[in-house]
Amino acid sequence: MSGAVVTLCVVGCDGPTTVPPTGGDTPGDTPGDTTSATTRPPRSTFSNDELCGLLTADESARLGADGTPEPSFSIGSANPICSWDGSATGLTVEFAPGVLVDTVEQRSDETKAMVTVLGRPAVRFRTNGVPEFCQILVDVSPTSSMAFRTNVHDDGSGFEVCDLANELATIVLPKVKG
Repeated sequence: MSGAVVTLCVVGCDGPTTVPPTGGDTPGDTPGDTTSATTRPPRSTFSNDELCGLLTADESARLGADGTPEPSFSIGSANPICSWDGSATGLTVEFAPGVLVDTVEQRSDETKAMVTVLGRPAVRFRTNGVPEFCQILVDVSPTSSMAFRTNVHDDGSGFEVCDLANELATIVLPKVKG
């Protein structure tokens, strides 16, 4: 499957349909916010446009996807997502209110493993179909998480799907919460 982003809905597929309000200029900022990144409280909402601002064109290219972000909403849950697609890989970041690492359910077509990302507890789901997908879910607040989904296309030799999801999470998480 080359050149197509397929949104795998593992997180919040049956969740409420909500459109979170847009915040300030950058994720974590509100107009007039003078709080430093290290003391800023965790975000409780993200718009899909804000999610797209969490990965630069250089970062997405390094991960095998072009630098053009595609803001959208998850099929089924209407959670905000942003996807990047290239000839080698597909990347998606989803904000999932009401879904936490310790409560998310495993689907029958997945393998599940508890992992850590930047020292934080996380859960990894992997499907071994064609194409192969990997998702890492990390809590970003007491009531919400972020999902980092990846798939490797035909031209993606050299990329391992779950290593790619871990790298995506490692790049984005420091930008979300200090």
